[in-house]
Amino acid sequence: MTTWIDLPIWARHGTTFAHLVSDTSLEELHAVADRAGLHPRSFEGDHYDVSTQRYAAVVVAGATPTTGADLVRRLLASGLRLRKRRGDVPVARVKDVPAPGGGLMDVDLVEADTALDRGHVVAVAVVVDDGHGAMALVHTPGRNAWGPPGGGVEAGEPPAHAAVRELTEETGLVVSSLLLRPVGWERFTVRADEEGRAGRWGAGTAYLQLYAVTLTARPLAPVATDVDVALWVGRDELEARCAGEFWWPLLERVLPAAPGSGAGVSPG
Repeated sequence: MTTWIDLPIWARHGTTFAHLVSDTSLEELHAVADRAGLHPRSFEGDHYDVSTQRYAAVVVAGATPTTGADLVRRLLASGLRLRKRRGDVPVARVKDVPAPGGGLMDVDLVEADTALDRGHVVAVAVVVDDGHGAMALVHTPGRNAWGPPGGGVEAGEPPAHAAVRELTEETGLVVSSLLLRPVGWERFTVRADEEGRAGRWGAGTAYLQLYAVTLTARPLAPVATDVDVALWVGRDELEARCAGEFWWPLLERVLPAAPGSGAGVSPG
């Protein structure tokens, strides 16, 4: 098992950067980054950005220097490469997540301010904040889980329209699709389990489009049968309810800056 680092020649933010990768596992990559004191925010889904100032510390922590071309070759061969569009920012890859309807999926979480092509999107979710540190959260009793409002895209339905529909059904909030901001996406690579089940989307690749919108906080009233509770929560309560979900690293990345964390609020 080896980690590799290329030369710090990539200019950005007034300095230059190298890239740190593993040819074996993300666990190994994170271990070396931790020993070198790299900030978690420097992780970009399949590599760490390493400033010139931290380069020597990463080599001491166990990374082997190599060329940029060799590093890319090793990353591709490892199967850890996270594919994205130009300008998108990889956040994390989460492996072996139970797929809806059976099977397992590997999930790539990507921050992006440009929407995906509608033909690729099977689901949507909406990050709704009130501009004062509270976020709309819904509870799905079937999974006994909390999360942002969202759901499946119907046949022929544009993802933004699906997001508006799901938001209204699950919270009672009404908003124009023109106000939705694309902030990220999730790629699900689904494989069948031992019984041949491959989830509601079948084996292969499917996508979720994540939007964000800021709305004045008002009482939430879900009408969808698959949601039993909708409420506004502060940052601390949001993390307490959702930090264990596979999608949390992306949500945490795209949350708006809050004036401070706090307990849940319930506008009257």
